[in-house]
Order: sequence, then C-alpha cells, then structure tokens
Amino acid sequence: MVGTKAVTDQENDEISERKIAGFILSSESAMAIVKSLTRADRRFSDLQKELQMTSGRLNYHLLRMRSFGILSRRRSREGYGLTKKGKRVAEKYF
Repeated sequence: MVGTKAVTDQENDEISERKIAGFILSSESAMAIVKSLTRADRRFSDLQKELQMTSGRLNYHLLRMRSFGILSRRRSREGYGLTKKGKRVAEKYF
C-alpha cells in the first residue's frame, strides 16, 4: 500500500507493553500487585493480606493482568507470578 508503513511484530509488542504499563500505572492496586510479584510469587491470600485489598478488588486486577498475559497462576503452592512478558514490562517501566 502506498503511504502506509507495515508494523513489525516487535513494534506491536512495544505498543502492547506500553498499553499494559499504562493500565498498571493508572491503578495503585495494580502497581502494588506488580511490585509485590517482582519480589516473589504469591498466593492469593498472601497478596490480599500484604496489600490489604478486598478479595473482589484483588481478583479483578489479577484477572485483568492474566488477560494481558503478564500474570500466570502457578500450579504450585506459590499461587501467582509474573510471566516473562510481565517481568519484561516491570523491568522496562517500573
């Protein structure tokens, strides 16, 4: 096409990461969750206690982060942790 520029996969990834970072930065709760998970994986109950959030509020943010692909639910006792993408976003923007 004349006058258009093809967007590379890398550029799409960077745009996606910026949007995710924008969501996290716009929410104190999301920011607190990411900061906690950069230190170690956490169980839901541990996150709730540490961050003093209601279960509904914490669940909302965890579900949003999972939908962005930056958070995964671990099968082990550890509960939730950042994915490679989540760690990359955290290192790059926070």
